[in-house]
Amino acid sequence: MFLHALAYCVLYAGLGLAVTIPVERRDAPHAMTVHIASTDADPYGFKNVHGTFYSGRIMVAGEPFDVLLDTGSTDLWLDTKGVNLSGVKDTGVFGGVIYEDGRSVAGNITQVDISWGNFSVKDQVFINAPGTNATSGQFDGLLGLGPPSLAFVPQFLQNASSTVNSMNLLDNIFSLYPDESNYITFLLSRSIVGTVDGGDFTIGEITPGYEAISKAPQLLVESDRWLTFMDAMIINGKRVTGESVGYQGIQVPKGKTTAIFDTGITLDIAPRSFVDAMFKDIPGAEFDDDFGLYRIPCDAKVNVSLVFGDDVYPIHPMDIVAPLAVNGSDPICFGGFLAAPEMTTFGDFQFGDIVLRNLYTLFDFGKWARVGDSQPFIQIISLTDADKAWAEFDTMNPMRLQEFVASNPLSITSTTSGAPALPSSTSDTTAAGALSDDDSTSSSDLTALIRNSYIIIGLLGFAILMLVALVLVTFVKSRTPSGKRYRGLKEAYPPTHEEQPIRYSD
Repeated sequence: MFLHALAYCVLYAGLGLAVTIPVERRDAPHAMTVHIASTDADPYGFKNVHGTFYSGRIMVAGEPFDVLLDTGSTDLWLDTKGVNLSGVKDTGVFGGVIYEDGRSVAGNITQVDISWGNFSVKDQVFINAPGTNATSGQFDGLLGLGPPSLAFVPQFLQNASSTVNSMNLLDNIFSLYPDESNYITFLLSRSIVGTVDGGDFTIGEITPGYEAISKAPQLLVESDRWLTFMDAMIINGKRVTGESVGYQGIQVPKGKTTAIFDTGITLDIAPRSFVDAMFKDIPGAEFDDDFGLYRIPCDAKVNVSLVFGDDVYPIHPMDIVAPLAVNGSDPICFGGFLAAPEMTTFGDFQFGDIVLRNLYTLFDFGKWARVGDSQPFIQIISLTDADKAWAEFDTMNPMRLQEFVASNPLSITSTTSGAPALPSSTSDTTAAGALSDDDSTSSSDLTALIRNSYIIIGLLGFAILMLVALVLVTFVKSRTPSGKRYRGLKEAYPPTHEEQPIRYSD
């Protein structure tokens, strides 16, 4: 999920190798489902927060933590400030990540008993980061659900005590049943404003009513990410294809493109030619070259479907147009797909929640799990009826825009220099200064807004502090040289200072 980041660590533990940690199962059937609950009393709470991220609830030493569920990373980190955790064990290793907007997650690698639904893992490792500024008060941590190759904690712990196991939480859960399939599924709900119930997350079983996914084609994973090949898009009735820019030396079949499935981001990334095909011909559409984002009229309807093999998967037009800001009483909308910059090495498409809300998705880890031996794959089935979605847009969209303006979640005030400044809290409801109430608001004002708070491009314009923490991933991750979220530092990273150069290493 998160921003292009620098991983850093100081290892001061003795040499040793990791061993298997004890994992035990509490009485329950062989699989666990994180179901929606309408109150915080539900220990399995799976929440849709503003339609910008999806979280689950884990119990850490008996204390509840709402964590962002991210298939684009693998480590677990928690903000434990103000929480008294019992039974924790310090590994003697310090580690963390620094995100490109200056936010950071850092602390001792700690062991503690963690349960998720009916599963319990003893001495699970995580980055203990009390007071981190990466949560923005919207969640308590991040739980990575990606492949082991994206994990940094095992690197931090490679010289730690032999009694410490560095494996991620999901892999430890999979180890309970070595003879069974190791998969997770996501059913993401759609919301307009606020934190809502709806949707489903499962481990090791299929959400009732969606059993057809077991017969869906297996889209083989082709790299160290949840990456597979896509055949085309259908945009406003026309089939659009393109040649792939490739990804880390993978041989992409002619006419196909790469597609990464990432629940940790909201705004999707696509090649410029595809983004142009979606938005360029809309009357009044304007493209910002610096950020690869189209500003479009809020009543614009775009018909987009994905093509994998012989199957077509429609995207709801409500997901293609996103209100991001308010000019007086008027919403300002953008296209939901960001144009990937030239010379990118992250691949062609990166599908976040905009696309994934339209799919029921199964991620099978195969040999990525310690107990697995098969090729990882993805299965998807469509949740969107194209004709119904197209018809209901005319009713749903005005309601969404009205609620968006009323909530005014993105509040921006003017600074003395004329540039917009970020509010100090999400409760700040000051009218946008850079986007004034008069008719003189121009595209240059909008560009200034994006340039000074470009984090908004990935989170559909909600809660600015949450945007800072979450969404820079959508823009910056596309510029990551390695195509990964994080890059490791071979030495300890010094205290953050605006004049301190950041040194990268492979």
